[in-house]
Amino acid sequence: MDDAIRLAFEVFGQLDKKIISVNPSFEMYSVYSKMYGMHHVPIHFNEKFEVDIEEIIDSIDKNTGIVSLLNPNSPIGKSWNENQIIRIIEKAKENQAVIIIDEVYYYFNPISFLDLIYEYDKLMIFRTFTKLLSIAGGRIGYIVSNYKMIDMLKRASGTYPVNCFAIKFAEKLLENPSIIENLIKIEKEGREFLISKLKTNNYDYYCNGGNYILIRSNKMPKELFDMLKERKILIKTYNNPILVDWIRITTGGIESMKLFWNEFEKLDLL
Repeated sequence: MDDAIRLAFEVFGQLDKKIISVNPSFEMYSVYSKMYGMHHVPIHFNEKFEVDIEEIIDSIDKNTGIVSLLNPNSPIGKSWNENQIIRIIEKAKENQAVIIIDEVYYYFNPISFLDLIYEYDKLMIFRTFTKLLSIAGGRIGYIVSNYKMIDMLKRASGTYPVNCFAIKFAEKLLENPSIIENLIKIEKEGREFLISKLKTNNYDYYCNGGNYILIRSNKMPKELFDMLKERKILIKTYNNPILVDWIRITTGGIESMKLFWNEFEKLDLL
């Protein structure tokens, strides 16, 4: 989705205007705001992993160029409900701002606002094959919007932005929905297994419907990272103050989650 984000900034970004997003979130929105001379206005989550929607709405004004929302946000934040999304979009519409709803975790938490593209002419929905379908190396995703918005994006896009092998792979996946359904089932089983282990062992954890779980570990996250890496298991740690005591696990099939849990339990309870 990096190229989709880049295109959105290249086509619709305006020098010195604001881009509004929640924080923490996907870091590339902040990166591209700097590259294209926009001012990033982050709306911060609190220590309860909640964000004030009124603060988001109040931040949108005539100097706003882009409003970006992940649905659900990563690594924290619940899926937005329709009332929240419409209020944000309406405020953006009043100020001629573009809205991006990034649905990269759609397959895990299928709450979508795709139908709203028929009602709002500056709305874009981003989706990817990276998360569930395991072809991150293919660098393939797509943007859904109205004809005018897509036409403007195509004019700024490279001649061959996606290689032919990735396209063929994606086509076959879409032609075979049973593969997608099976992958959804496999990930859900693994996620539920890990959650059951965390509950049984009285861990604080956070899961908002994406293919990841945050865990408040007993050991320092950086220490656990190094120990698990030695066992060929990679986790994510954070420098953000509200996440510094948490580790993030990408969830997958039950065998992978058993492998993680067996090593994690031994190391974290030492």
